[in-house]
Amino acid sequence: MDHQTTAQRVTPMNDPARGDASAGTACTVISDDFALLGQLQRGQMLRITRVLPHLQRGLNPQSEGELLVVDAGVARREEIAGFLSESGDFAGSFLLVRDENDLGRWSDMDAMAVSVSDWLEGPVEGEGLSGTRQMASSASGPPLIRNQTVVVFSPKGGVGRTTLAVNLACRARDALGMSAVLVDLDIGGGDAAVHLNLIEEPTIMDLAAYGEDLSSEQVREFAAVHPDSGLHLLSAPGRPELVELAPWHDLAPVIRTCQRTYDLVVIDTPGDPASEVSYRSLETASYILAPVLPDLCSPRRLSAAVRTMEELQSGWGDGVRMVLNRHYEGAPVGEADLRRLVSRPLVARFPERAERLVGAINRGRPLILRGGEEAMRRAADAVLGDIFGVSVQTEETSWWQRLARRLPGLRGRG
Repeated sequence: MDHQTTAQRVTPMNDPARGDASAGTACTVISDDFALLGQLQRGQMLRITRVLPHLQRGLNPQSEGELLVVDAGVARREEIAGFLSESGDFAGSFLLVRDENDLGRWSDMDAMAVSVSDWLEGPVEGEGLSGTRQMASSASGPPLIRNQTVVVFSPKGGVGRTTLAVNLACRARDALGMSAVLVDLDIGGGDAAVHLNLIEEPTIMDLAAYGEDLSSEQVREFAAVHPDSGLHLLSAPGRPELVELAPWHDLAPVIRTCQRTYDLVVIDTPGDPASEVSYRSLETASYILAPVLPDLCSPRRLSAAVRTMEELQSGWGDGVRMVLNRHYEGAPVGEADLRRLVSRPLVARFPERAERLVGAINRGRPLILRGGEEAMRRAADAVLGDIFGVSVQTEETSWWQRLARRLPGLRGRG
């Protein structure tokens, strides 16, 4: 079947008799599945203007704001990856995946992976792409969602630092559609990989060997991918004897490359707050998140750490935000006590969910993901709102809302 015949048969929206040729946003679709192409034309949010039955290297958009949609079944995975890396400046690129369980496997591509069922479901009726089932919004316009580095830090062990880092990173990826990486810098004892049920090899130390020559492509290739959320992980070896072999000047290029590669970098710091890696990682932060427990020990230790930060560099402690972890009614230390002890903003309360958290860790599926703990999600959304200066609503999102956030020109259409 030649290209022109295919395009004419599957793009009736271009028929002048319909009178709606200008409706929706133009998109080029690459697929040889005629039945699928017919289904994709439901609704007029996206208007198919060109159909190609196979990949064409160096493909360019025909108009400003045009989108690219690639059927993941049209070619082998490595061929699609090469095609996407060489395609022109489309406003957005999407991979249509037949089985939604495979979404995580495609999350490292230069495109947003979307299941066919989600695509066909479309936006909520009456909402269009500006719907708010779960949408970040701000009074000043679309939020800035790139180049944010959140360092999760605590001068006291056992406060849930890794649990918070894992769940927050997963929530950002799942709810806001961000490209996100979790970097485990606890070389001697890190277990973020355990929380995500991912293998610990290769580790961040393997990437550190590349030094300043490390590329974004190498980071994506080395990173493990959590299948349920699409979150990328650079794991720590978790071997105390390797701590001395991982000085900060070796790890810093990895952090800088991650900051160039992902919308959000979440760093889980070492268990030893006095280590060079721990305090130097704070210098990379755009936001420092400090979990404390509803007792006297952890807030007092945090207060001392904030004073030390200020002594090292004036204003450094201003970036610290507290979250109250394992909160429960009747706790001996309340929110007012925490603010008095630490003098830093308290942005969220994570509830006590010890048994459920243990089960989530054993399964390798963070409790904050869909089907998990709603109170945990609300707390994480409060943190994300504080980080990005937006309002994150708590209902489930669809890829249409994530598309609207990435392409502000689509807002309000429908």
